[in-house]
Amino acid sequence: MAGGAARSLGRAALLAALCPVRSDDPPYFGLYHGSVVLSAEYAAYAELDADVSAIDSAVLSTGSLSSGGPATSESLDLAYGIYASGVGAADGGEADEGDGTGTIWQLANREHIDLPDATTARFFSRYYGMEEWADRWLEAAYKGEETGSFANGTADFSAWSSGQGLQARADAFGYGALILVFWPHVVASFEIAYDGCTEEGGAGPNAFSLGWWDQAVALYGGSEVMSSMSEGSLLYAFANDMSKSFGVESINANLFGKFSDGRRNLVDGDCDAVRTDLEDIISLMLVPLIQGSLRAMQAVDAAGGNAIEDGGGEGADMSGASALGQAAAFGAIMLPMVDDCSPGNAAIVYRDMVPGGGLGDGSYAVVRAALERCYRKFDVKCDWVGGVDGSEPCDDAVVSMPPPEPLKYTPTTDVERWAGVDESVRVIRSKLTRKDQEGLEGAYAAYDGEDVKLGDSYSAWRLAERAHIQLDKSFTEKFFNEYYGVDTWTDDWVEAAYLGQETTTFERSGIDFSTSSWTIEKRSTAFEYGILTLVLWQYVVGSLEMATYKCDEYDGDPAR
Repeated sequence: MAGGAARSLGRAALLAALCPVRSDDPPYFGLYHGSVVLSAEYAAYAELDADVSAIDSAVLSTGSLSSGGPATSESLDLAYGIYASGVGAADGGEADEGDGTGTIWQLANREHIDLPDATTARFFSRYYGMEEWADRWLEAAYKGEETGSFANGTADFSAWSSGQGLQARADAFGYGALILVFWPHVVASFEIAYDGCTEEGGAGPNAFSLGWWDQAVALYGGSEVMSSMSEGSLLYAFANDMSKSFGVESINANLFGKFSDGRRNLVDGDCDAVRTDLEDIISLMLVPLIQGSLRAMQAVDAAGGNAIEDGGGEGADMSGASALGQAAAFGAIMLPMVDDCSPGNAAIVYRDMVPGGGLGDGSYAVVRAALERCYRKFDVKCDWVGGVDGSEPCDDAVVSMPPPEPLKYTPTTDVERWAGVDESVRVIRSKLTRKDQEGLEGAYAAYDGEDVKLGDSYSAWRLAERAHIQLDKSFTEKFFNEYYGVDTWTDDWVEAAYLGQETTTFERSGIDFSTSSWTIEKRSTAFEYGILTLVLWQYVVGSLEMATYKCDEYDGDPAR
């Protein structure tokens, strides 16, 4: 790698750290030591703390370890150069092998790094729809463009091109280079170690797994941590930084204990215990990501204003623009995991934290509630997270409550045909995770396309087109139709939101979606909630009224 003699000294220090510990080691460093010599490749990756530190200094206005000035296009160029080629090349020295070997870029590109069958690596790749999702996200943040071909969680940085947008993108890139690249890689390395565990025991039979386990620990701490016990710049330092903002003990104390337990259990061939250690490690490593998400969103709330155009004032210890950038990075790492917990909560994270997902006015309280609803799934405790800037932490007794029992309702008629409505709305909402023209067109096709008009299929469009549905005795149906002066007012409203036109058929209270204030993002939101409220709400109420009318007509005879 770049850095010549300095890097060689760093590698020697790292390998020395994997020998039996000294008596003056801090308690949790003393808990872990290894006997498997790291490969030169992974010793080099542990030394990437120098690259992360250089990126931190270049672009972060309120970094985890530095407090630099406002970002400039030159500083963002420098940061991307460090990411792609290493700190030595960015300083004018020799590039790392000339092909990205031993760089953060290589860790972000799965075709250049081998993570055989790691669950977490496959999990993130499946969600985003590509192996190199982290690299594509960082490139989009750097260039100020959309992530493009993501299957889910598309981020659009193109709106962050003016005003304070450069600072927002700089913070997104700086934090993203750490958490989007290193966190999944460390967890995946632990998973590979567990997957390779054999019950024979001994360092020989489990040498493969012990190597991966040691490499994961080294990559978590970095060469500076493992050699000199300084905080370094990788996930270890990040966890310490987050704990200070939340007034809680750093997870590192418990985490290094789990690192040591897992290694000992590998040597003993106790693979079930290694699995438990792995699960505990993942839960603990989630805590700083949650804390970073809450810290960023609290600052977004505190800053107020238009954070991109005018900076939005100061929020906590960062500008509103920096807060938005950090929220984007934390949103990208949390989104797949929250989606695995609850798609509804994931929709909140996407809308409030990911650029292009909403209107840029996310709420700390809303995001906090969405994340806390997943603590039970994550096996995370409230007192591990704490409260940002002195606020009260959540209550485990509340957030750990099991989900409510399914509603008990037994229909006496065939309602299976209505399942198409639920599927129709699900597809529409999934398309609208992209708040752009492509997303809106996809949603309208799912609402009004030919495939939803065929045969006896039931869909949101069929409910909106009253000619296909009988609600002739519904007071609510009559009330709304008389007010707007047209039977198809719901479909007309939804279509106008899609096309960006005026609701010309309305006799009163029409709305004009063609004005400049109705951006594509706002029209997408109007379309989504128009389906949920104007179409579905009215039909549910109307159906209940029809049931009451029929009950009176048939004198309560269930057979009729």
